[in-house]
Amino acid sequence: DYERFDHILVMDQKNLEYALAFAVGEEERNRVQLITRFDPRPRKPSIVADPYWGELNDFVAVTEQLFFCCEGWLKEHYPS
Repeated sequence: DYERFDHILVMDQKNLEYALAFAVGEEERNRVQLITRFDPRPRKPSIVADPYWGELNDFVAVTEQLFFCCEGWLKEHYPS
């Protein structure tokens, strides 16, 4: 993935640790970030919780959270 992608966005601390463990050198490590870093809301969760064992509203909340994160990422990388 480090050869193919400029950005590697992960959803929780464990994924961050795994992705950083596979990175070779500082340049690759700098490509890895928590997606929640881009959430512009003032009271944002620090990770994207896995809704797998939850209810429908948990999936809706994750979808909404990721929408804000992706929107923030786009605004940072492609400002209008």
